[in-house]
Amino acid sequence: MQNNDMNKLYERHSKMVYLFLFRMTGSHELAEELTQETFYQAFLSYAHFRGECKASTWLCQIARHVWLQYLRKKKDLYSIEEIAIPLTNINLFDPLKTYILKEEKNTFYHMLQKLPNDMREVVILRITSELSFAEIGELLGKSETWARTNFFRAKRKLQEYIKEMERS
Repeated sequence: MQNNDMNKLYERHSKMVYLFLFRMTGSHELAEELTQETFYQAFLSYAHFRGECKASTWLCQIARHVWLQYLRKKKDLYSIEEIAIPLTNINLFDPLKTYILKEEKNTFYHMLQKLPNDMREVVILRITSELSFAEIGELLGKSETWARTNFFRAKRKLQEYIKEMERS
């Protein structure tokens, strides 16, 4: 792969890879480190990329592999901090609104944490990376139908968690 091609690939997809990894790790520093490792691995294996899927899907596969390698090394499990989604669109001049949004997001993270790993991963890939169900299925070595079914089951479980929370 030529440097120019790698630069273009990085420019087009680095933000998506970073956001995916940030939502999986919850750490800006770790997401940056794993993003760099992802593109390093992509550079090393570019000759094997056959173009049978989108470059973004291929990079997510590599990022997922890099992330799983990291977890195996650290022997970490998912925690709320590892799937944190950054607070966005917060009005810094309205502390009450900021507090409410932060609490809502924390509640969502706790509910997301309750999901089985496969469902949680599908939700994160769908929301974070905006991958199609076909791409998610391909990335996880499953079918499009499996990805779609798990996503909608996860949504249903999250809705149940919300109702349960409202009752208590």
